[in-house]
Amino acid sequence: MTWVEFFFMFYGRSNWGMVPRMDGPDGLQVSGTSPEYMIMGATVGLLMLMLCFYTFDKDTRCNMFLWFQRKLGLQEGLGPSTKTSRDRNYAIITFMETIYVFWFCYIWNLLCFDPGIVGTGDLFFGVNMATVFVAFVWSGYCMARLIKYRRISTALRYVIPVGNIFWVSIEVATKWKLFTEIWVRPWDYKIEMSVVLGAFLLLFLLLILAPKKPSELGISRPGHK
Repeated sequence: MTWVEFFFMFYGRSNWGMVPRMDGPDGLQVSGTSPEYMIMGATVGLLMLMLCFYTFDKDTRCNMFLWFQRKLGLQEGLGPSTKTSRDRNYAIITFMETIYVFWFCYIWNLLCFDPGIVGTGDLFFGVNMATVFVAFVWSGYCMARLIKYRRISTALRYVIPVGNIFWVSIEVATKWKLFTEIWVRPWDYKIEMSVVLGAFLLLFLLLILAPKKPSELGISRPGHK
């Protein structure tokens, strides 16, 4: 998503000459909403359009969208899935899941911080407190499910929404200046960022060494072609 945000920065700041949102009695106080965030916030319509696509996708295996389909009575009309696990390209599925979840959580944060929607007073505080509560409960529920997965590849796909939903509360805490974003200034926090890098390298090593099913290695089971 970084390169997407940089494109928004280019169009907002350099190409269109937008300025940050201005508030205050005289309209000259910078609210902190940068041009790229204002553009990104305007993509909520496209986000909802894609939400409709995933909601009506009969081949989805996402528990959340399957729950939507059951509660909305869509499963009978959509019919059974036409794909088996062997027909699914999990690399593409994970890629799109990552993009959409990042996008969704980004919009979630931007709407909670937008002074044009929630203001800067009690409503702003209440909305952000509710956001932290929802993010903690939702990510906690997902985490409880995540620890039950035994396969690394499945757990890795599931950890994408878990981490992003939890990160919504981190963004709120950062907005309240409860801690410093060390990842924004990595050279000032070399030890901490080295630990993060080591964690990513360990994860990469686990993905390589983790046991794999025969189907993942292109080996057919006896009696299957």
